[in-house]
Amino acid sequence: MTKYTVILAFAILSSVITCGYSQSELVFTGTYNGSFHPFDSILVQNINTGGRVIKIYPDTVLTLLIKGTDEHPDNSVFSLSQNYPNPFDEETHFTIHLPRADLLILNIFSMTGKLVLNYEQSLSSGNHTFVFRGSMEKIYILSVKTRDYSSSIKMMNITASKNRPATLEYIGEISSGQSSKKGDGGFEYNTGDRLVFKGYMSDRPGSILSYIITDIPIAGSKYSFNFKKTARIVILTYHRITDSIPSDEYDRTRTDFENDLIYIRDHNFMLLSMDDLLLYKDGDLKLNYDGIIITFDDGYESNYSIAYPLLTTYKMPATFFLTTEWIDTPGFTLWSEVWLMSQYTDPDGKKLFVMGSHTSSHPYLEQSEPDFATHQDYLDFLNTELGDSKIWITDITGQPTMFLALPYGDGAKNQDIINVAQENGYSGIRTSVWDSFVPGTMDIFVLPCIPVLSDTPIESIENYFNK
Repeated sequence: MTKYTVILAFAILSSVITCGYSQSELVFTGTYNGSFHPFDSILVQNINTGGRVIKIYPDTVLTLLIKGTDEHPDNSVFSLSQNYPNPFDEETHFTIHLPRADLLILNIFSMTGKLVLNYEQSLSSGNHTFVFRGSMEKIYILSVKTRDYSSSIKMMNITASKNRPATLEYIGEISSGQSSKKGDGGFEYNTGDRLVFKGYMSDRPGSILSYIITDIPIAGSKYSFNFKKTARIVILTYHRITDSIPSDEYDRTRTDFENDLIYIRDHNFMLLSMDDLLLYKDGDLKLNYDGIIITFDDGYESNYSIAYPLLTTYKMPATFFLTTEWIDTPGFTLWSEVWLMSQYTDPDGKKLFVMGSHTSSHPYLEQSEPDFATHQDYLDFLNTELGDSKIWITDITGQPTMFLALPYGDGAKNQDIINVAQENGYSGIRTSVWDSFVPGTMDIFVLPCIPVLSDTPIESIENYFNK
C-alpha cells in the first residue's frame, strides 16, 4: 500500500522572537473505487480564519503558522502562491510577492511547451494577484521570472474548451498589511481550528474527482480520500464525413473526425461496441471507467471511403446503422463494402465493425401511425421496415445480433416499436435522446446518444460523463 503524506509543521510565533518548531505528521491515502490511487493535489482551508492553500502531489509539505493577530509571513522573500482553486473551473487566481520593485515576466505554457500567454510589467514591491482563465488545455505551466528569482507551478483545468480563449488579468496589489485569501504564502492556524481537506485526482485525462474531509487535526491523524465515480457510457452518432465544407449540420469534416478519434484515444476511454452492451446487461463485463461507442447513421459512402480507414488506423470499433434501400445507390455505401467492413479483424483477430438497422426506407416510425386505417396495418408497416432491413443485413454479414437505430429519433419508448423490434430479434434500440447512461440501469431498448454535428466541440462530451 502506497501512502501519500502531508507534513504539517506547527510554528509558534510571538510578537518578539519565534521560539521553536514542533512537527505533526498527518497521513493521507487515496483510493479510487476501492483500489489505492495517488491523488493530484490537496486544498486545505481553515474554516475559522478563512485561510487557504493548495499543494500539488508530491510536493505536499505544508507549514501551518500558529500566530498572533498581526504577524504575517516574511515580506523580504520572493514567493509564487499555488493557484486557487486547482483544479479550476473557468478561472483561477494566484499571487506573487515581490520583495522589491522589479520587472515581472509571466509565461504560461501548455504541457507540450507551446506558449499560451505572456505578461511583462514592472511592478512595485508587495503582493500582486492575477486571475487566469483557461482554454482548451487541461494542464498549464505558469513560469514566473524577475531579475533575481524564478518559480513555476502546474495549473489543472477541469472544463477545457477550444471555444473559450485563454486570458490573464492583473487584479492588483494587496498591501503587505493584508492577508490574501487567494494564497499569498500565509496560512493562519490556531490550535483547535477546524480545517477542510479537499483532495483531487484524475481517473483519466480530463476527468477530475474530488473528496472532502473536515476535521480538527491532531498529531498522527490519518485520513483517506475515497474517490468514487460511477462510470458512464456515451454513444456518439455521426452521419456523413466529408472532405469539403459541411453542407449540412449533420456533416463532419475528415479533419474534425480524425481529431475526435485522437481525443478519444488520448483520454483513455473504454472503446466499446453495441454488442458489448449485451455483456454488461448480463453481468459478464464490468465497466471500469467511462466508455464510448462510435456509431454512424444512414450508410453514407463516406462510411467506407473515409471513416473506415481512419477507424482501422486508430483501431477503434464502430457500428454502422444502414438504411437498406439506400445501399448501392449514389452517395451511399455498396453492399460489397458493407461485407468487407463486417469481416475486418484487428491484429488480435477481433472484429471491429458491426452493422445495425436504420430501417428499410428511413420513415418516421411513430408519426406514421395516423396514415394507416387500422392498428394492425401500422404493425404490419413496422414489421416490414424492421424485419426486411434486418434480413438484408444478416444475409450479407452473417451477424448473430443486431441493434436498431430510430430514423429521426422518432418513437423512443414507443411500446409498439419495441415489441416489433423484439419480435424480429433485435437486441436493442438506439434512440436520439441526448444523454449518457450507466450499464447497471440502462434500458437496452431506449438507449440515448450524443449526435456529433458539424460544429460540435468534442470536448463537450465530458459534460455527459460528469453527471
